[in-house]
Amino acid sequence: MHIEKNVNDNILWILFNIDGKSKDNLNARLDLKEMGIRSELHPIDNGNNFVIPQACYTLNLDERRVVCQFLANLKVPDGYSSNISQCVNVKEGQLTGMKSHDCHVFIEDHLPPAFRGILPKEVYEPLVELSIFFKQLCSKTLKIDMLERLEHNIVMTICKLELIFPPAFFDIMIHLPIHLPLEARLAGLVHYRWMYPFERYLRKLKSNVRNKAHPEGSIALAYLADKCLTFCSRYLDRTETKFNRQERNFEGPKMQVTELPIFQNNGRPLNRGKGIFRKLSYQDWNHAQLYILKNCEEVQPFLIEHQKELEEEGLRNLPSRQDETFVKWFESRIQRAHCEGNGSVSIQLLHLSCGPNRMVTCYSGYIVNGFRFHTYKREIRRQIQNSGVIVKGDEQSGSREYYGVLTDILELEYGGRNKIVLFKCD
Repeated sequence: MHIEKNVNDNILWILFNIDGKSKDNLNARLDLKEMGIRSELHPIDNGNNFVIPQACYTLNLDERRVVCQFLANLKVPDGYSSNISQCVNVKEGQLTGMKSHDCHVFIEDHLPPAFRGILPKEVYEPLVELSIFFKQLCSKTLKIDMLERLEHNIVMTICKLELIFPPAFFDIMIHLPIHLPLEARLAGLVHYRWMYPFERYLRKLKSNVRNKAHPEGSIALAYLADKCLTFCSRYLDRTETKFNRQERNFEGPKMQVTELPIFQNNGRPLNRGKGIFRKLSYQDWNHAQLYILKNCEEVQPFLIEHQKELEEEGLRNLPSRQDETFVKWFESRIQRAHCEGNGSVSIQLLHLSCGPNRMVTCYSGYIVNGFRFHTYKREIRRQIQNSGVIVKGDEQSGSREYYGVLTDILELEYGGRNKIVLFKCD
């Protein structure tokens, strides 16, 4: 991660032409003149001072503002990274105060879309290749053949960069990525691929030193002490530790098993008690009830029975006809079976057939399965984006994946205090 930060800083400094930090300075241009290469970048001596021609990789103020405006409006998933818009100054077109993890996310994910259409093709493509290199190298799963390809590709990428940037740009930090794939192959059996967990102990020691005359600390002793405390904390039930404390996206206690699994809702709404009550129209109510019935396993035999009745009547367009009539047919069918008293219909199935209350509770956020979801309206005034959803299609659609945006969260209440939560999406 520290190599990523240094590489990212060098790239941003030379693209944004930061005074005192960019490697593209007067001395670098004089080196080009002395080496006799890239005559278009040689400084021009006008007698009193030198005039440095603008390079193809140097962004002007308007282009820098476009990049900064993109980062200022950028929204990432909850918990993915810090708010990078705090490091952006759109008016001056500057990026300052980026931490190691900010650079880690920027060079792997934000760099390609931020400079797309702004940098020339010969400058943009090798930077994207460098971004892909770090992205693949930092993936959770590494394969030997992929590391061999990365080891070959990074050499070609550095060569492409040497055709663009001045020689002063290529310090030891730009050279280190060449060795990273080999180091990853040699360290395949090591528990930590990253040295960051160990460096964290040294920073803690230095920050907690009371005697300034002896600021040194032992990483090994700090690591041993942390492991001892971890071992002891496993036996502390009444004390909050990292093993027993609730997660940030804790969805609440598991509900009791019900007769119908569809009523066994996991998760919890954000800001419980602050939901908005709304009355559904008959069309929305019928659509929600039909969707719930089709996704309930206990209702599948009744769907087949209803379909056979429609086929016997000789009606055309059976799918749409079934959607129009199944809700009322299912209600009358279950009530008739319940009145007969043959015991084939449970109480919860009877409540399900009657449909939910027209008054529903609407929430703007919900936590389920360890994920936090926001509606699109809620995230408009936030810097995070948690309204994206994905639905996997059935076999008829070729098991395609459909992507959408969460627009509303409805809590439907049935008889017997049974509830079902629905996500309404576009």
